[in-house]
Amino acid sequence: DMEEALEGLSNCSAVLFTDDFEKGVENLSQALNLPLSVTQERRFNQRLSFEISSDEISFLTEKLADEISFYEQAKANYHNLYFSF
Repeated sequence: DMEEALEGLSNCSAVLFTDDFEKGVENLSQALNLPLSVTQERRFNQRLSFEISSDEISFLTEKLADEISFYEQAKANYHNLYFSF
């Protein structure tokens, strides 16, 4: 249930998103007054090259519709907010 999941997020002191994770960690570091930084311990140096067809995108968009809606709503609610500690 998306409403329940969003309510659960409202109980969190901080919400970070993958597409601006480094900025989120920087903000968290400042809020906590701790020297936090992002490390990439499992980074893959080899880039894979592949293409996703429009049929595959349509299929995945349909199958992940609830997850996409949740992420978009969470981002609208919590993106660029200061942390509450």
